[in-house]
Amino acid sequence: MKKTIEVIENFIRKYHIEKYLFTVSLSLLCILIILILFEPKLIKTQNNEIFFGDDSVLIADTNEASSTPKKEETPNETSETSLEQKFIDEIMAIAKEEEKKYGIPAKIKVAQAIVESGWGRDEIAKEYNNFFGIKHKPDFSDEELKYVTGKIVKPTSEFKSGRKVNIKAEFAAYKNRWASMRHHSLFLRSRIDGEFNKYYSRLKDIPMSDYKKWAITLQKAGYSTNPDYANSLIRIIEKYL
Repeated sequence: MKKTIEVIENFIRKYHIEKYLFTVSLSLLCILIILILFEPKLIKTQNNEIFFGDDSVLIADTNEASSTPKKEETPNETSETSLEQKFIDEIMAIAKEEEKKYGIPAKIKVAQAIVESGWGRDEIAKEYNNFFGIKHKPDFSDEELKYVTGKIVKPTSEFKSGRKVNIKAEFAAYKNRWASMRHHSLFLRSRIDGEFNKYYSRLKDIPMSDYKKWAITLQKAGYSTNPDYANSLIRIIEKYL
C-alpha cells in the first residue's frame, strides 16, 4: 500500500513538472512569434516608464496633457490690430502737419480716411490713392487741381431718402497718399471759407478738439449721405485715436 502511494505521488509530481515546462515553453514560443511578426519597439516615456508598442500607438498616462504640438507664431504673422495701427501711424504724421497748415483736425482727417477707404483697403485707395472718397467735381479750384491727376469711374453706393442705392460715380485720382491728404485739406478749407453751404461754414467756429461736433457738422454739410457717418467717425476716434 505504501509503495503504491509513493508511485502515485511520483506520477503526480512528474506530471505537474512536465505540464509547467510545457506551459513555459509554449509562452516563450508565442513571445518569439510576436517579436518576429510585429517587431515592437521599446518606448520610454518622460516618466521613465517602458512600453511595448509601434510607431503609431503609445499608451500614455491619462493624467498627462495632450502632446499635440501647438502652432508657433512666426515674426512674419501680423495681427489685424497691428495693420490698423500701422495705417494710423503712416497717415497721422501727415494729418498733424495739415492741421497746422489748414486747421483741419488731425483726428477728423484720419478718421475720415479710415471710414472712406476701409483702412486703405478699398480699390480707389489702393489703385488711385483716393483715401477720402472725394468725387471729381467741375468746381475744383486751380490749387486743388495741382494734386488731382485725373478721374476714374467706379461703382459706389449712396443713401437717398434713407435707402441705400448703387450708382456709378467719378472719383478723383492722385499720384500718392500725400496728394490725397493735401487735397482733402484744400477741399474742406475751400468749402469752409467759401460759403459752400451754411454747415461747412460753421466748421470754422468749432474748436478743433471738439471732434464730435466736427463729425456731426460734416455729415449735415453733406460730406457723406450715410446717415451713420458722424457716429462712424466718432467711434473710430474714441476707439483708435
